[in-house]
Amino acid sequence: MVLIVCLPGLTSAQGAPPQPAPPSAFDATRVRVGLSLRKPVTTARIQALRGTCRYVLSPIPAASGTDPLLSQERSGKIAEEEDLTFQVTHRGLTVRTSEGAEYAEGFGKMVVSSDGVFNLEVYNLSPLILSGRLEITLLDDGTVGLVNETTIGEIIRSAVSEISPSPEIEANKAFIVMARTRLKAALEQKRHASDTFDLCNTDHCLPFHGQGSNRELIEILYQDMPDFVMTAQGKVFLPYYHECCGGKVSSAKDVFGIDDPIHVAREDRIVGKGSENCFHSSSFYWTREFSQEEMADFLSVTFAGGGTRIFLRWDPIKTDAAGRITEVRLFGRRERKMRGVDFLEAAWDYFGINSLKSMRFTLEPMRRTTIYRGMGRGHGVGCCLMGADGLAKKGWSFEDILKFYFAGITLTKASGGPGPATASPPAGPSSPRKPARPRR
Repeated sequence: MVLIVCLPGLTSAQGAPPQPAPPSAFDATRVRVGLSLRKPVTTARIQALRGTCRYVLSPIPAASGTDPLLSQERSGKIAEEEDLTFQVTHRGLTVRTSEGAEYAEGFGKMVVSSDGVFNLEVYNLSPLILSGRLEITLLDDGTVGLVNETTIGEIIRSAVSEISPSPEIEANKAFIVMARTRLKAALEQKRHASDTFDLCNTDHCLPFHGQGSNRELIEILYQDMPDFVMTAQGKVFLPYYHECCGGKVSSAKDVFGIDDPIHVAREDRIVGKGSENCFHSSSFYWTREFSQEEMADFLSVTFAGGGTRIFLRWDPIKTDAAGRITEVRLFGRRERKMRGVDFLEAAWDYFGINSLKSMRFTLEPMRRTTIYRGMGRGHGVGCCLMGADGLAKKGWSFEDILKFYFAGITLTKASGGPGPATASPPAGPSSPRKPARPRR
């Protein structure tokens, strides 16, 4: 037997691709996103991929009102498939285009804008395909700051394409709602009030690396989905998520010290419906071995500024009901206590994200090494992405998936108005719903 599923938005009744619905007022909102790359940027290439790019070069501000400017404002265009290269020199930003224009006098800022899309290419990093407006600003340390002005909708599609491990329609619908909720809450909370941008492209707000890795499934589902957000007691909130909980979700109070009734601890399984929802994840079980020297170097470099023997070892001193380590103690010449999630993030920065995958592990001391046997990946609070995939595989709708991981929420329109027309039954073992029929 062959099952054929018609994805929403692929074809109309006449067989022709339908026109995409216009974005909602909230999703069409233009915001400034600070682009944090994996290394400082001093030179890069920008290519016009679709449409013409316009650029404006602004002089370095004078040290005082009487000092002359070292350059004057300049502007120009680069045609489709042409490019420009900028570099930081002792004069400031210098620019050269593939069409022969050269600006060597040095500038403090460049703004590139396009009605189409353009490519930002930094050596040894994946290219970023962007739209809208890109600001490149010379910083005091000789590098540049990057800010992309784009729409909420672009960020949602890019972020969900990046964070989603699932091919399931209902799971990805849930992730789209979760991403929109997180962005709306981040804007309302003014998480970057002291910066020159509204949002960042890291986990602090939401990952965003342009359109280059956007998945077609996410693009289709985004066009089909209303602009729902989650609310609790009438307000949007910042939803947490992680890749795999290992079968048990922890509360925000235990992990972050936040008294939050939305992010509660729970078993990530449905009684009578098989194993844990995220059991199929490659990170459900993991093992890692560290030598005593590796761990001592990590503690020294990360927490003691390279000082030797200040912190030699660490111990878990508190765990939650899931077995997740929530507080640790560093000791040596000094002692220090810290949250387990902060220790985890420090380990990711030092060893890489495939080192300690979570803080839910046991220790097996050996003669020269210690074996870490763990479960799950990430901090373990909020939506388990692989668990959501598992729930979708078991027939749950996106509404029920969200209500399973976030307690006491309702769905409403980001731009105002009610949520789904029909109320969803309480999420739980007794009420899994059949997969929603794809909308046309």
